[in-house]
Order: sequence, then structure tokens, then C-alpha cells
Amino acid sequence: MINQFETERILARPIREEELPTFLDVIRSNRFFLQVSGGSPDYPLSKLEKDWKEANENPGECMLGLFEKETETPTGILTYLKHNPRDGFPWIGFLIFRRDLHGQGLGREVTEHFLDLTCRRLGWTSIHLGFLKVEMKELFNLPENHAGERVVWVMERELASPH
Repeated sequence: MINQFETERILARPIREEELPTFLDVIRSNRFFLQVSGGSPDYPLSKLEKDWKEANENPGECMLGLFEKETETPTGILTYLKHNPRDGFPWIGFLIFRRDLHGQGLGREVTEHFLDLTCRRLGWTSIHLGFLKVEMKELFNLPENHAGERVVWVMERELASPH
């Protein structure tokens, strides 16, 4: 498992239990995520604690805190599975940044670096990334008579062969 890495601007490492409330603020800053995930603005700390404990107890899962490198300010969360039992592939299960940091290329920076590491260190040749199921009618405020649909996109990214 990859438990720590650095990019140009981000330090990724395991989240300590006492840091969970700060990472809860990261999640709560993302109203869109809260809307499409069925959460509410008061996303409970107990849910994050449960996810954190599960990730720490499961040897095939890892939850990393993403910190601004210079200040170690919490900026995001990356969770991944080494092997998803549903399809046998590794998965990025969760990648989120504080809302005020969107549009700065941090997601791409972290993802590209992480994928390179998984290819080189773990020998992964592909990885899956799922997008939340979304009720399109509600999300885009479509008219009541619109059928809407629930969708989930699963993307597979082939990685360069390990060196």
C-alpha cells in the first residue's frame, strides 16, 4: 500500500484521529458533494469516523489526508482500495478537496502522481474510478414531467506498464 507521498504542492499521509474534525470541514465545504451523495450540510463526524476506522482496519483500503505541503493545512482526502471485491480491480473510492481550492489543478496533480506510484510500486496496470449515482432531475432542476435518470459512471484508466 502507498501510505505517504508528496507532489509539488501536496503532502499525502494517513489522517490521525484528532485531525478528523478538520477533514470534516473539507467534506462540508463541498455542497455539491453533499447534495449528490444524499448527505446534508451537517454531515456527521460519526460518518467520517466510521469510514476512517474501516479504512484503518481493512488492510486493502487506505484513507490519506491531503495537506498543503508548506503549511500542512488539511486540503482534501484520498481513499483507495487495493482490490474491490465487486470487480477485482483497484479503485480510487474517494477524492475530495476543500471547495475554495477547486479549479487549481490539485486533483489532477494528486491523481497523476498517485497513478504513477501505483504503477511503479504496486505494479497496477489499471484502476477504476466511480462517480456517484445522481438523480439528474433534482441535480439540474429539470421540470417535474422530465423522466430523469440515475446514473453512475465507472471509468477505467489503463496505466503504463511498470518499469
